[in-house]
Amino acid sequence: MNTATRRSILRLPWVIFTIWTHPASRRRRIRALGSWASWQLVKRLRRSPRVVTFPDGQQLHAYADSYQATVLQWSSGRFYYHESYFMDRFLRPGDAYLDVGAHIGTYTLRAARLVGPLGLVEAFEPNAELARRIMENVRLNELTNVTVHEFAVSSAPGVVEFTTGRSAGTNRLASPESTEPSVAVPATSLDAHLGNRSAAMVKLSIQGSEGEALIGATSGMRQGKLQVIQLETRHLRNNGWTEERLTAHLKSLGYVVTRYDADEHVLSLLDPWLAGADVLCIAEASLPEVIRRLNQGVHSRRLRIHRPIPASSR
Repeated sequence: MNTATRRSILRLPWVIFTIWTHPASRRRRIRALGSWASWQLVKRLRRSPRVVTFPDGQQLHAYADSYQATVLQWSSGRFYYHESYFMDRFLRPGDAYLDVGAHIGTYTLRAARLVGPLGLVEAFEPNAELARRIMENVRLNELTNVTVHEFAVSSAPGVVEFTTGRSAGTNRLASPESTEPSVAVPATSLDAHLGNRSAAMVKLSIQGSEGEALIGATSGMRQGKLQVIQLETRHLRNNGWTEERLTAHLKSLGYVVTRYDADEHVLSLLDPWLAGADVLCIAEASLPEVIRRLNQGVHSRRLRIHRPIPASSR
């Protein structure tokens, strides 16, 4: 038994638990497990990717080596459950959406459908193979409102080192002291790229370099041009960004940190938040508009707002 097979067997209980308890599997747990099991067989038997169609009509080229393609199949496209529903309820036709660290285009494809032909989606992915797969998926879905940029997003325009020795979805900007194999790639900052333009929503998922991307968006954030920033936080500590530092930085630019519960239709304002979870950073000036949109997106009930309890009151 080789090492990869042994590792897969050891992970099996965790995989089953994840699928069984995931909110996207609710009322369809057996089907979700069956979808995962069938894909494990199919991807070992075929050389070419297969086209997967999700309930909303979105299609995806599923490659055997893609973790995201795997989880999207058993979750019916909703592995990023709360974030996907937030997008559904917040984004409007004509909006601009930036997918920074786009991977295979999971968020790009959803956003493109939501903002429509009058909107614009820009995907940033410095990994050449992943950028190719995004464009492949864009063509598959016949989208005309998506632009794919094969470069990194950092604190300033220039050239940065991007690691190459990890799996495709986990390569990252190399630190100055890194000894990992890397390649030079072009980089931009959000301020330099956007100029005077604004965006309804930005997703930052760049393996710990999110803090640098925020520094490169300082001007736009201070002016409230980025209404909502979805921020992956689980790798930030590796680059020296503690929750306290990040919270202070966001507050100085007029942003509040929140999480959205899609099932309860609750927007929780967090200060600070639990380490390791994605958060939604909302420009304070845009908060009323965000609330208005979310209320329009769920007609059966109004959005509830949960605010943190001050430390002095605990």
